[in-house]
Amino acid sequence: MGDFGEKLLLLIAGATLGALIQQYRSAVSEELNLINDHIKDFEKFCDLSVKYWTESFSDFHSNETLAARVMAAHYSCFHLFSHMCVFCGDNAGEYQRLSHELNMAATGGNFNSKEHRPDPHRVADIVSIHSELVHQLRMARPHVISLRRAVGKLSTKCQRACNNFMRPNRPWLT
Repeated sequence: MGDFGEKLLLLIAGATLGALIQQYRSAVSEELNLINDHIKDFEKFCDLSVKYWTESFSDFHSNETLAARVMAAHYSCFHLFSHMCVFCGDNAGEYQRLSHELNMAATGGNFNSKEHRPDPHRVADIVSIHSELVHQLRMARPHVISLRRAVGKLSTKCQRACNNFMRPNRPWLT
C-alpha cells in the first residue's frame, strides 16, 4: 500500500505542478498580447499624428475630423497605461515620461485650431519619441516572462489568501 500511496502522491504533485505551469504560461501569454496590442495602438496613434501634422487643411472641418481620429487613437493608447507601468517594472518612470512626451508632441501646440500649419519638426519628434516608447515596451517583455516576477506574484497571492483565511470578512461581528 505504501508504494501505491507514494505513486499517487507523485501523480497528484505532478498534476498540480503541471496545472500551475499551464496557468502561468496562459497568464504570461495574455500579458504579452496586451503589450503587443498596446504597441499597435501606439503605432496607430503615431501614424495619425504624423498624418495630422504633415497635412495642410483647406477647411477647418477636415482638420476637426482628423483631430478627432487622433484623439480617439490617443484614448485607446492610454487605456492600458497602468498595466504597462506594472509590466515595465523598473523602467516604468521612463515609460511614463515617454508617454507624456508623445502626448504633448502629438496634441500640443496649435492642435485642432484654425491656425494649424504643417510642422515637420513636430513630426520628427513624434516619430522619435514613438520609437523610444516602442523600444521600452519591447524591453518589458523579458520582465513579464521572468521567473522572479512569477514567484513574486505567487507570493503576493499566497499572502492575500492567507490573510483572507485568517481574517474572514464577517461584518456581523463589528
